[in-house]
Amino acid sequence: MLARDNKVLFNEGDLRNLLAGMDQQIPEKVDAIPKVQFLSTSEDTLVETLFEDSRVEPLQVHDERMDLTHTETKVDVSQDPNRIFGLRHSPGPVLVPGNLVVVSIPFSGAALLWGQQPSAFDFNPPRGKVVRGSSDLDGCVEIVFELPSDSPPERLKSLLDVEVAGIKRYVQNQRAEVEGRNAQLASRIREAVKARRTRIEASDKISSVLGIPLRRREGVPDIRPLPLKRRLVRTLPPAPAGGYRPEPGISDDDYEYILKVIRHEGGTFEATPKTFRVHDEEELRDILLARRSQAVDATARPKTSEGFIHSRLCRGRSFSSRETAARSARLKTLRSVPLGKYWRSKPFVFSLLPRCQGLCGSQKKTFTLVSIAN
Repeated sequence: MLARDNKVLFNEGDLRNLLAGMDQQIPEKVDAIPKVQFLSTSEDTLVETLFEDSRVEPLQVHDERMDLTHTETKVDVSQDPNRIFGLRHSPGPVLVPGNLVVVSIPFSGAALLWGQQPSAFDFNPPRGKVVRGSSDLDGCVEIVFELPSDSPPERLKSLLDVEVAGIKRYVQNQRAEVEGRNAQLASRIREAVKARRTRIEASDKISSVLGIPLRRREGVPDIRPLPLKRRLVRTLPPAPAGGYRPEPGISDDDYEYILKVIRHEGGTFEATPKTFRVHDEEELRDILLARRSQAVDATARPKTSEGFIHSRLCRGRSFSSRETAARSARLKTLRSVPLGKYWRSKPFVFSLLPRCQGLCGSQKKTFTLVSIAN
């Protein structure tokens, strides 16, 4: 049987009167918009905004997602017509062991519609308790049953089916009325918007016909737009975590000496092509870097003056690119030479005598001891 905690649904007011009262509030909502904002907003935007604010979301019951909870309790069976009590039975509740079953049915839509009676109704409305969710557009309906332990579960199922069917019937009757009202809502809002624009235009003609400007109220600022220019605020880059470290540099004398070494080594490559032809371009560059490191310390300290670095000293490795570019401009590119850009455009005349590249008596690849050569 249904517990006493259940309340009669759809009996607090008339749905038709509720919807009519909402429609009467539409002109008031239109007139509540400030005049400047109203005139600067398009008609379609006003209609869309007020439509979402005035629209009523019909109820929808999700009985496929209902669940239940049950606990043991004492059930009053004094009003059960299927039970017969003796003549000595005193009036009052008769408590027997039983179960308290709570069935929760989720819903979506305007929760206020649970108390509104549709135009089509009967005299046996469903019962339950409405529990609102996180908003006014969701929640659940709880139906509480008290079932004695000696009652079959099939009786509970039949009672539940009756209540769920009644809820669905009332919700369906409401939906027809609510959706019919929502279908005419946009046109009613548009009529209210046009009516206010007509009143504003008629009011503005009074000043133009009389030729007298309207008095500005005290404290009202000028509505003319100001020529504003957006100012971009740029922030400085963050300081390095390791502190300030000046970049390394070299002096002009070291710079010129390194160029001299590169020119000398380049001439050596061209003068002895057979010796260096076994090396590719990267290996030849390594030979240049090794020869350069003998003249300049690779860990040159930065030279500063009064806290500033001289840009003429911080040239990095630009001397290599500069010399390579200058030499490449004087050479002719050959298609099938082993040394690429380090080969001269014309054949070189070589001597058949071995040439010394180091100390006296240390000719390369001659296999001649120094004592024998002497």
